[in-house]
Amino acid sequence: MTDLHTLAIADLVPHPDNPRLQMREDVVERIAAEIGRYGFGREHALLIRPKGGTYQILSGHHRVEAAKRAGLAEVPCWVKDLDDDEAFMQLVLANTQGELSPLEEGKHLSRYEQGVGGRGQKGGIREYARRLGKDESGLRQRRDAYRVYENCGHVSAVSEMYRHLYEISKAPEVARPFLVERLAAKGWTVAETASQVEKIRAFKISDLDADWLSLAKVTERFLASGKPSPAAVEQLAAAAYTVYKAITDRGDDDAHADEDAFHAWLVEHAGRESWDRKEIGNYHVALIRKWAERDAAAAQAAAEDEPRLPDGIDLRHGDFRDVLAELSGVDAIITDPPYPEEFLPLFADLSYVAAQALKPGGICAVMVGQSYLPQIIDALGTNLAYHWTLAYLTPGGQAVQLWQRKVNTFWKPVLIYVNGEYAGEWLGDVTRSDVNDNDKQHHHWGQSESGMADLINRLTRPGQLVCDPFLGGGTTAVVAHALGRQFIGCDTDETCIAVATARFTTAEDAAALWATPAIAGAA
Repeated sequence: MTDLHTLAIADLVPHPDNPRLQMREDVVERIAAEIGRYGFGREHALLIRPKGGTYQILSGHHRVEAAKRAGLAEVPCWVKDLDDDEAFMQLVLANTQGELSPLEEGKHLSRYEQGVGGRGQKGGIREYARRLGKDESGLRQRRDAYRVYENCGHVSAVSEMYRHLYEISKAPEVARPFLVERLAAKGWTVAETASQVEKIRAFKISDLDADWLSLAKVTERFLASGKPSPAAVEQLAAAAYTVYKAITDRGDDDAHADEDAFHAWLVEHAGRESWDRKEIGNYHVALIRKWAERDAAAAQAAAEDEPRLPDGIDLRHGDFRDVLAELSGVDAIITDPPYPEEFLPLFADLSYVAAQALKPGGICAVMVGQSYLPQIIDALGTNLAYHWTLAYLTPGGQAVQLWQRKVNTFWKPVLIYVNGEYAGEWLGDVTRSDVNDNDKQHHHWGQSESGMADLINRLTRPGQLVCDPFLGGGTTAVVAHALGRQFIGCDTDETCIAVATARFTTAEDAAALWATPAIAGAA
C-alpha cells in the first residue's frame, strides 16, 4: 500500500545502494528553480520506505536536494512498505523518466549480481532484465562499462562515455586503466577507442616474460608513443628465449646462476635496455665471452704442463691480413665470415690473401648470408675463379628470420672459388647440418659441428691443410682435427683463441666431439 505524506527532510536518508555516480547540478538547479516558481507539488513527490526509524529515499535524490536549496523543510512523499529486494529494484524501476545514466544502470546491475545487502541474485541477469523490461544484452554492456569505470578510479571525465568504456572492457584488465586515462585525455570516438583496444589485444606476452615485459607497462608505453608494436614485443621475447636456450644448452654447473642473472637483468632494465633487441644481443655476446673466460681458466688449470694444442693445429691471434700474410701451401680455406653489411670490405681482402695462401687448384669455400650476395660474389672474384655454389641446409628449428626482408631462411650459400683451375673430385652441391644442430655456445655466430664435418669431408682429404681466417669458436679447427686434417686459423678476438684452445684441451669436449654422428662416421 502506498500513502502520500508530508515528511521532514531531516528524516529522509539516501538509500545506501543509490546507483547515482554523482549529483547532477543542472538537474538540481532546474528543479530548484521550478520549485521557486510553482512550489513542491505532489507531482514531485518522492518515493520512500520506512527503515529503522527513518525513511530511505528510493526515487527523488535530486528532488530532495533541490528542495533543500529552495529552503523547504518538508516535502510530499509516497510512503511504500517494501522489503530489501523490492526496495533495491525500485531504485531503477521508479526512475522511469531517464533519470539514471547508462553507467548508473550498470552500477545497479553490478550490485544486483553481487548480492549487495544479502538479497542474492534470484535468477541472475535474465530475471533482472525481465523485471525491468529491458534488453539483456544492453544491460550487460552497461554493467561491463560500469565495472571499468569503477575499477579505474571513477574518472569523472568519462562518466558519460559508457559505449567507450564498454569497448575498453574487452581489453585485458591490466590495460584498462591506461586506456581510460588516454580516453579522458584524448577524447576518442567510440570507433577510435575500439581500434586502440584491438591494438592492445594484439600483444601476446607469455607468463614467462610477464615480469619484465608486462602488458601493463607495454600498454602504457604503446599508448603514449605508439611503440613497441606487437611484432617488436614478439621479437624481444624471442631474443630473450635465445639467451635462455643458450644457457640451457650449455648445461654447466653455473647454468642456474646464469639464468637467474639474466632474468634479474631483464627485470631491472625493463622499459630500457631489456626492451631493446640489440641490447639483449649484447648481453648474449658478453655472456659468451664470460663463458669463454671461464672455460679458458678451467682448461688452463687442467692442462698444467701438457701441450695446449695437438700437433698439426696452429691457432693465431690477429687480423688474417697480417697473421696469414706469409702463409702458403693451403689445400682449402673453409670459413664463415661475419654477415652484417659493415664487414663487406673483408671479402675482397680475403680473396687476395687466399690467392697467396692456396696451392694451385686450392679451394676457398665461403659460407655467407643472402642479403649482400651480389657484392660478396664480386669481391671474392677479384683474385679467385668462381667455381660453384653449395646449398648448406639448416633443418629443424634453425631458421633465421630476416625481418627487413620478410624471409625465413633454411639454408645458406657456400661459395666455392678456386685458385686457378679446379682439380678436385666431383661435388654434390647440397650439404647440411643435423636437425636442430645450432651450436651457439662457443660463439654467437658459431656453426654446427655436424655441418662443418660434412663440408670438410666434401672438400678435402685426410692429411690436407685446412685454413679458417675467421676462427670464431673454433668449430672448423676442432672438426678438421677430428677428421685427420691439419689446420691453421686466426681471429682478432683473443677470447675466441682461448675458447678454441679450451675445446682441444678439455677431455669432456673431446669425448662429445667424437660422439657426434657425422664425425664419428667419418673417422
